[in-house]
Amino acid sequence: MKKQRSDLVAGISFNEGIVSEILSRLEVKYVLRCKSVCKFWYDVINNKQFVDLHMKHNGRLSFQYIKRKGESLDTQSINSDGTKQNITYLDSYCTGFLLVERSSESDKPSPIYRLSNPSTKSILDLPDPHYRVRSMTIFQDSSTNSYYVFSVCIHQDCKKFQLLHLGGQSNDPIPNANLCWRTLEIPEYDKLSRQQRCGFSFVASKGILYILAVLKDGLSNPKVICFDLVKQQTCTTLDMPDQSLCLNVRKVCFQLCRGKPAVSFVLGEKLNFWVLEDYKSQKWADKIQMSLTFLKEDSNLDKVIPRIYCTDNGEVLLLYNIQNFELFVYNPKSKQKFTIPSSHHKVPATLVSVKGMQPEKKEC
Repeated sequence: MKKQRSDLVAGISFNEGIVSEILSRLEVKYVLRCKSVCKFWYDVINNKQFVDLHMKHNGRLSFQYIKRKGESLDTQSINSDGTKQNITYLDSYCTGFLLVERSSESDKPSPIYRLSNPSTKSILDLPDPHYRVRSMTIFQDSSTNSYYVFSVCIHQDCKKFQLLHLGGQSNDPIPNANLCWRTLEIPEYDKLSRQQRCGFSFVASKGILYILAVLKDGLSNPKVICFDLVKQQTCTTLDMPDQSLCLNVRKVCFQLCRGKPAVSFVLGEKLNFWVLEDYKSQKWADKIQMSLTFLKEDSNLDKVIPRIYCTDNGEVLLLYNIQNFELFVYNPKSKQKFTIPSSHHKVPATLVSVKGMQPEKKEC
C-alpha cells in the first residue's frame, strides 16, 4: 500500500488526500497561488488526480467568460440577469480548453491555430493544418483520457478530415516533437461526395464524427454517417426517422444539443427538431415541434433555420444569428425575445493542460 505524504500546518499534520480535497474546492486563480506556498502543495496540485478532482468539484460551477479582442482573448464579466447565464457556446465536455484562430503574420500566409486554457493563461500553438480550415473542435477520448483536435479542411473544392493527437493531462512544458496532423479516410463519405448533387454538414462529439448527407434537390432521404475518430473506422450509417421526408440541404440545420447530434428543419410554420440519442441502437429521441408564428413580426428571420439550445432547467431556446455579431434568442415557453453578443464564450474554469503548453506571453 502506497504511503501518503503529509504536510504540517500550524502543528497539525495533513496527508495528501486531505490537502487535495481542500485545495480542489478552490477557484483556479486561488489554486495557482497555492502552488507557491510550498513544494508539497506544488506537487499535489500538479498531480493528474488533483486536476480530475478539481474538475469534479469546480468544472460545472466555475466559468470564465471569454471575449475576442483583436488577436487576444480577454476575460469579461457578464451580468447574471436571467438571459445570459444559461447560454453556453462551448459545451462543458471541452473541459476548459478553447481553440483560438489568430490572424496570420506577414511571413506566414496561413492562420495560426492555438489551444488555450483561459483560466491558467497557458497556450499551445498547433501545427499548420496545410489546408484551409472550415471547422475545428477538440474532444477527449473517454477510454484513454487523451485529447484530440479534429478539423474539416477545404482543398481544391474537396473536404479533408484531419486529426491531431495531443495526449493526456500533462504539465510538461517541453514541446511534443511528434505532434502532427493525420489525414483520415472515410470511404462512405467519399462515395457520397462523388454525387455532385449531395451536400454535407458535420458535427463531432466525444470522439464520433457525424456527417449529415442531404441531396441538394431534396429527392432522397438524408443519411447520417457515424465515424469513430479514434479508431478511424465507420460505426454505422443510418437514415432519418421519417423516411417520407425529402429535405433540401439549405433548409436543414445540423448541430450539437447537449453533446448529441441534432437535426432541425422547418415544414410549414413549424420547426421540427430531432436528437440522435444513441447511434449504436439508431435511436432518435426528443422529436419536438414548435410553432414559428412569432417570425411574422420579423421578416429577416423567416428564412433562417435556428439553432436549438437546451438549458440546464430543461427549457428550449431558439438561437438566430443576426448581423453585428449578435444572437436573437426566443423562448417558446415564456414568449420572451432578447439579443445577446455572439462573441462571448462560457468556458469551464479548470486546470487541464497537455504536453507543450506554455504560459501565455503578454502582447504589448
